[in-house]
Amino acid sequence: EAPSLSATDSAVPKNARSNFDKGLDAAARAKWPDAIDSLQKAVGAYPKYASAWLSLGQLQSGSGNLAAALQSYT
Repeated sequence: EAPSLSATDSAVPKNARSNFDKGLDAAARAKWPDAIDSLQKAVGAYPKYASAWLSLGQLQSGSGNLAAALQSYT
């Protein structure tokens, strides 16, 4: 099954994509703080990065930070 992408994902700068990939790698290794940090860097570099916002919100929600997750989802 192909992953879904946001229309804005095609315009993501390399540094934001790199941080997104680092965040996913850290999440896969259950290194939650590192994953959240990398995803925050990704959305900081490219605020329209919908996939990074979604992943960040999921990690924040999973760690019990519902207020931060809601902001990320918004």
